[in-house]
Amino acid sequence: QVIISDRPAVNVGATAIAAISEVFSRTASATDDGSIAGYQWSWVAGPNQPVLSNANTATVSFTPTTYTESPINRYILRCTATDNNGLTGFADLTVKAGNRPVITATAS
Repeated sequence: QVIISDRPAVNVGATAIAAISEVFSRTASATDDGSIAGYQWSWVAGPNQPVLSNANTATVSFTPTTYTESPINRYILRCTATDNNGLTGFADLTVKAGNRPVITATAS
């Protein structure tokens, strides 16, 4: 028997902005002509390899620890979804990490 199936289509959303030393999380979704059997997040590029929490679920989190203005310091994470037929699809997420702006209020 021949089974014809499409690969999962994965959506990780738009480029994200994260604050240094604060937990960032993102939830992926996937559609398929069958069912989604699982998710796996991995590090593709960035200033250092972060520890990914819950990397085998749809929702991943990590804490950015490095920031410079260079594009090479953006984190790129990949979410791969596997369907019930063992086919995979993936999408990459870019996370720009930076310091929160300091706002100083003065009385006038």
